Amino acid sequence: MKRRNTMTAAVFLLAVAAGFLLLATSFFGGEGKFEALLKTFLRERDVMAFVDGAETAVNGDLDRDHLFIQLYGGVQRLSGRRVVEDAVGENTVVRLSTGGLNFVDLQAAPGVGPQVAENAAATAAFAQCLEALGIPYLYVNAPQKLQRGEALLPTGVEEYGN
Repeated sequence: MKRRNTMTAAVFLLAVAAGFLLLATSFFGGEGKFEALLKTFLRERDVMAFVDGAETAVNGDLDRDHLFIQLYGGVQRLSGRRVVEDAVGENTVVRLSTGGLNFVDLQAAPGVGPQVAENAAATAAFAQCLEALGIPYLYVNAPQKLQRGEALLPTGVEEYGN
């Protein structure tokens, strides 16, 4: 039992070390935003500027290397999750029952909002202007993965994008 605990701790520490190594290569593997921020901090000694820009710089550098995103998605897949929530609600990703991925805004409410009505009125007015000029108007909507009546979303998730 003691040897098993030692091996588990060793594997955990190796995984943590690998994570830090991955972070280091993301930040210092070229002229990244975090590295530039560190150089600016060392030159100007402005702690508040460093603190204010650190999160943006780290996120920018991690976006260069999508390995973190792939690792996070792999962990979510292994754990069987079909909904991966993002800090920004409209960037939530769900896995459909077909295996495809789709963005869903979990905070969206059903129904027609004032913006939809305004857009519809503007589109109708534009079509009338074109008709008065003798120009045909064709409205094309981008195809959606989700069609009405299909049960592709995980249970409890609603999508009002269509």
